[in-house]
Amino acid sequence: MSKSFNLLDQPWLPVCLHDGRVCDLGLLELFERAGEIGALAETAPPGLIAQYRLLLAIVHRALSRAQGRWTDADRARWYRQGLPVEAVRDYLEHWRERFWLFHPEQPFMQVAALAEAAETRDRHKPWSQISLASANGNAPVVFDHSCDLAPCPIAPADALRTLLGFLQFTPGGLVKVLRDADKAGALANTAALMPLGESLAQSLCLALHPPTQAGHEDLPSWERDSPGLAQLRGEPTLASGPNDRYSRLTRAVLLLPDEQGKVQWIRFAAGIALAEDAQAPDPMASYRAGSHGLVRLSFAEGRALWRDLPALLPDAGGQASQPAAVLVWAANLQFQLGGNEQPVLVAGLASDQAKLLRWRSERIGLPAVLLASVDCANELRRQLQRAEALFGDMRRLAVGMLAETLPDSAGKDSWAKARSLFDASPAAALYFATAERALGRLMTLLGSGDPDQAEALWQRTLLAAAQVAWQAICDGLGRSPGALRAEARAYPRLLARLTPLRSVKNTPCPHRRGGPNMSDYAPRFIAHLESLHERDRGALAVLRRSLGFAPGAYPPAYPHVEPFVAAERHARDASRLALYVVAGLYALHPRQGRKSLAAGLGELMRQRDGAGTEQRFIALLGADAENLAVYLRQVVGLLAAGDLPLDYVALLEDLHLWLDPWIDPERRDVVRQRWARDFYRVLAASAGEQALIPAND
Repeated sequence: MSKSFNLLDQPWLPVCLHDGRVCDLGLLELFERAGEIGALAETAPPGLIAQYRLLLAIVHRALSRAQGRWTDADRARWYRQGLPVEAVRDYLEHWRERFWLFHPEQPFMQVAALAEAAETRDRHKPWSQISLASANGNAPVVFDHSCDLAPCPIAPADALRTLLGFLQFTPGGLVKVLRDADKAGALANTAALMPLGESLAQSLCLALHPPTQAGHEDLPSWERDSPGLAQLRGEPTLASGPNDRYSRLTRAVLLLPDEQGKVQWIRFAAGIALAEDAQAPDPMASYRAGSHGLVRLSFAEGRALWRDLPALLPDAGGQASQPAAVLVWAANLQFQLGGNEQPVLVAGLASDQAKLLRWRSERIGLPAVLLASVDCANELRRQLQRAEALFGDMRRLAVGMLAETLPDSAGKDSWAKARSLFDASPAAALYFATAERALGRLMTLLGSGDPDQAEALWQRTLLAAAQVAWQAICDGLGRSPGALRAEARAYPRLLARLTPLRSVKNTPCPHRRGGPNMSDYAPRFIAHLESLHERDRGALAVLRRSLGFAPGAYPPAYPHVEPFVAAERHARDASRLALYVVAGLYALHPRQGRKSLAAGLGELMRQRDGAGTEQRFIALLGADAENLAVYLRQVVGLLAAGDLPLDYVALLEDLHLWLDPWIDPERRDVVRQRWARDFYRVLAASAGEQALIPAND
C-alpha cells in the first residue's frame, strides 16, 4: 500500500463558516481559519464529538511542544486573540508522516499489523462494520439496510470521519478476532459535552485540558508506535490522560483503498482495550445520581435532556452529580473573561451492551454563574426536582383514575394496564414540554440573583404543565359514567396537590363552576393553540377565518375554544371574547415569545424606521371594545411580516380586562399605559442594545 490522503492537506473536516457556508477543510487550513469558523458541521453526533476531541488533542500537544505549560490567563488571551497558529502548524508539520490515512507502516488511527496477521490478512469486512449508523452482520438496523456482501464504496474523507466516531463510541461486545470480546469505546452510551464559543478557536480554548504534569506523558495514538498483535491481545489499560482517551484505538482497523482510492473493505480486530478509572473519568462525560450511586449521563427514550440538567452543574457533596471536566475548564475561563452564558453541545450515542439505540445532538445555553456557583446550581436542582416530584404524584393519581375505569379496578393486572395507558398517552410529553418553555427564563433569573422571581415563575409554569397534562388524561378517559365518576373522585386530590402552586388558593379549574382567574389558565390555552399549530393546521385555518367575524360568532371555531370557556360565562363575557380574539390572532401569527405585543411593535418600528407603525399603535391604544379586534389584527399582521414573536399569554390576560365593559376604567387605562411604556422604551433604547421588554412590569 502506498501512502496517500494526508489529513493536513486534503479537505475532510466539514465546517460551518460565520457567513453560513459549509465546506470541507484539511487540518492546516482549518487551524489557519479557526477564527472565522463558527463550528464543526459534522451531522453524525458521534463523529462530531470525535472530531472535536481530535482537534483538542492536536492543540494540547502543539502547545505542550511549543511552551510546555500554560494558565487560564493564557487561555483567555488565546480566546480573545486567537490560537497560536504557528505552534500548531509547526507541530502538524513535525508529525506530517503520521497523518497519512493510507500508509504501509503508520496509517492514521489504524493498525498496519493487520495486513500481515494470520487472523486478518485474508479476512475482509465491509466498511459498514465501523459505521454506527449502518447494519452489519447480526447487528440491528439503525438507519439503513446495507448488505455485507456488496458494500457501496465511500470516499476516504467519509471513511475517516466514520472511523473516528466509531473508535470513541463503539459499544463493548464480541469481536472474535485476536480476543473473544473487547471493551467499549471511551464514550460508549454517553451524552458527551463540549462547551462552545462563537468560533472554533474559542470552543477549543474553552475545552482545552490543563498541561500534562511534569514527568508524565500523555501521548495521542499518532505519536506512538503502531501497535503490534501482542499489544492488541493484552489486558485493558488505563488511559494516560485526555490525549490518550481522545485517540485510543479501541478497535484495530485497517482501511483498504480500491483503485479509485475509495474504501469498500477493511480489516478488523480487537483493539487496545480501555480500562475505566473511577478517579479519572472521561473529561466530556457527566454523571447523575442513580439507584446505586452515580451513573454516566446518556440519552433515554422519551426523556428530554434538560430533565438531567443538574448532572452538568457543580455539587459540593458529589452525591447528586459530577459535571464533566470540560465544563469546569470552561467555567474557569468564563470567570477570567467575565462571560454571562456558556453554550454547551450535548451529543452522543445511547447503547445497551452491543445494541445501538439512538443518537442525539442538542445545544443548551447555561448561565455561567450556574457552572461556578454551588448555591445557584443547588437552587436549579431543587426546582427541577419539584417538577419531577409533581409529575410523579400526578402520574400516581392518573394511574389510579385510569385503573378505576377498568373492569377489575383493584386487580394487579388492571393497575399494570393503567400504567401502560398513562405511559402511552401524551401527558408526559405535554407536561415536560410546557415546563421546558420556562426553563431558559428560570435559569436566567437564578443566574441574575433573583430566586424569588424564579420561584414564582416556576410555580406558575408547573401549575400550567400539570393542568395541560391532566386535561390530556381526562380527554382520553371519554365521557362514560364510569369515566366521569373516576375523574370526579381524582380531581379533588389533584387540586390538593396543586394548591401550593396557586397564587390564589382554591382557584377552580376552567371547566368547573366558580369563576376562574384568567392568569391561571391562560398558559394552558396558549399551549393548546401551540399543539394545534403542530398537529392540526386545518384548525388554525378555521381560527384565522374567525377574525372576519365578531369574536365568538363563528361556529366552526367553537370546538377549538369553547372547551376553555367556563360554564357560567355568557356569550358576551369578556373572558370568552378574549379567548376567541387571541385564538384568531395566534392562528394569523403562530409565534409565541416573551416580548409583549407593544414591545414587538417598538422593535419593528426601530428596524423599519417608519412612522406608519407608530400611527397604527396609537390608533390601537385608542380603540374601544367594539373595534379592538380589528386594530389587533392589523398590528399582529405587521409582526407576522417582520417575523417577530409576541407573548400571547400576556395578551390574553390584558384583553380580558380591556374587553370587560363592567371593569373600572382606570384598570383598563393601566393596560394602555403599560403598552405605551413597552413601545416607547424600545424606541428609546440605544442603537446597539437588544432590549428585552417583559410582558408585564
